[in-house]
Amino acid sequence: MGRATQRGVESRMLANMTLDGMEKAIASGYHVGMTGEIDKCRYNSHKVNFVRYVDDFIVTADSEEIAMEIAELIKEFLKERGLEPFG
Repeated sequence: MGRATQRGVESRMLANMTLDGMEKAIASGYHVGMTGEIDKCRYNSHKVNFVRYVDDFIVTADSEEIAMEIAELIKEFLKERGLEPFG
């Protein structure tokens, strides 16, 4: 029983590490101000939001075009790490 629990914890931890990086990659493309710094409060002209719950996420945007750009960004992010999207 302890071993299965450990794998579950490790799996969630790795998923959250990946989501941390994914969130940063999206923010660096859609939440960068004039100074080059990420600022999610002020710079969000396309209303891009990355919402996480445990080891799941959802991304919203103000248009289908931006949503598709983000989907491609996520696919490339995962591919670079030897992963692929699920679902």
